[in-house]
Amino acid sequence: MYGYIYIYIYVYIYMGAHMECALGPPSLPSLRGRRIGTRLVWEDSSTGSIHRPTTASHCKGQICIQSSPKILNEVECMAHPSGIDQRRELYPFILYIYIYVYKIYIYTYVLCGLFFRYVEAKEIETKLIGFLNRNWRNLSRAKAASLPIFLRRFTTFEVLMRCTMHGAGVLERQKKYAIAISWQRFLLKTPELKPFCSSHRGALWDRLALNLDAHMKEREEALREIEEGMNDDAVATKDKLMLQVFYPCIYNIYFKDELRCRFRYKEICGIVLSKDLGDSRVNRFVLNDTDGHCVECSVEEVVRKYYIEYEGFSSGVHAEGSIWHTVLGMLFYDIIFDNSVKNVWFSELQTNPIDLNSKSLYDNRRERFDERFKWIESATEEELAEIIRTTWHAERNVETSEINWELFQDVEDFLVGEFFFCCPRLGLLSVLKRIVMDYRNCRSGFPDLTMWNTPTKTIAVVEVKGPGDRLSTKQRLWLDFFTRQNIRAEVCHVIGQ
Repeated sequence: MYGYIYIYIYVYIYMGAHMECALGPPSLPSLRGRRIGTRLVWEDSSTGSIHRPTTASHCKGQICIQSSPKILNEVECMAHPSGIDQRRELYPFILYIYIYVYKIYIYTYVLCGLFFRYVEAKEIETKLIGFLNRNWRNLSRAKAASLPIFLRRFTTFEVLMRCTMHGAGVLERQKKYAIAISWQRFLLKTPELKPFCSSHRGALWDRLALNLDAHMKEREEALREIEEGMNDDAVATKDKLMLQVFYPCIYNIYFKDELRCRFRYKEICGIVLSKDLGDSRVNRFVLNDTDGHCVECSVEEVVRKYYIEYEGFSSGVHAEGSIWHTVLGMLFYDIIFDNSVKNVWFSELQTNPIDLNSKSLYDNRRERFDERFKWIESATEEELAEIIRTTWHAERNVETSEINWELFQDVEDFLVGEFFFCCPRLGLLSVLKRIVMDYRNCRSGFPDLTMWNTPTKTIAVVEVKGPGDRLSTKQRLWLDFFTRQNIRAEVCHVIGQ
């Protein structure tokens, strides 16, 4: 009867001595004999897959103890796209559930105490890495590794690896770089652990190289690790570009021409108030409002006003990727939130399918996505408007992270007077394809501003940088991508005066 489990289920757990495994009890109120009779809800900090009420745990990325969804819905009057409960054969035995919940408890402890009790956190981490090193063969690693990548986060291996990564950070803060390096190498070079936490491997290679080069003064060894990281097929382009930023001497060896980011730069001046106003803020920009009053504003608003007054644009929003994700949600709502896709809907509180934050988003729906992309390329404006109106009116009260319902006043603003039909069709398709095919690495990093001119049907994307700001690798890649799609993309540096 334990062959199946609802991830979203009432679970009664007695955390006894057998649950403390090789770690021993942490210095928190003991769980021994405690009976937990509440719903267990997975909260993923990167995708927002589960709705987070105000009573959610302060620590992100763990199972949270929450109240009934019926109560939450009655209080907040909120709809969610998940329409069904599904069974999943994820844990073959009830003991696996106990182990998983206990590791989540440890993970929560590590996160909550990370910035306050380095010594205690390090002790827990040391036990964790020893446990992981000794017992990986006894924890059904093959079964866990065979799961789809978006379900591996629910396995003991992935939880322990995340704990160990945080522990390496603790060691770095304690300046124990040699131990941190050994932990990072263990996570990166143990073949049995490679299927887990694959999206973190790029950051691990970067930290490993930095520790070797900057702290241990072993530059040649650092370059050898970078070379190995460059050849790691699990490392994303953004992470390889991050390595290139810090180690430009290897740029010409490992990077092809398509990664040589190119885009336009612009500098403008903005009026700032005195820096000595009694708080830590360095730059306070001001503008004149419609009544002629001098008001404080963000640096993005300074640039938005500049592009409207001097660059010939009629409107624009400071929305970063929200506007592009809204278009994606409008055009592909029935595909992304399809309740018939297996293994992605566990809870009626989900705001997104579990596989949203992975390449499985596209792989699990490849045929339908390709068909829709082909249709959009040849569809008339009236046909596109119809599908958007249908989604808007049918799903207006459904909470998802893909659609920002507040971005435009109504669907007609979105279609006629605003952004959608100003964007070139092929450029829009290319942007949406890039998001869908690699959601994990392309969901963020969009330029701050999206500007458009309704009469001329032109758009531009602008990354705003104030004094001292730098571009991230994701931002560089998106600016370069927009430029290659013949969409005006610029970096605007604002100089305070």
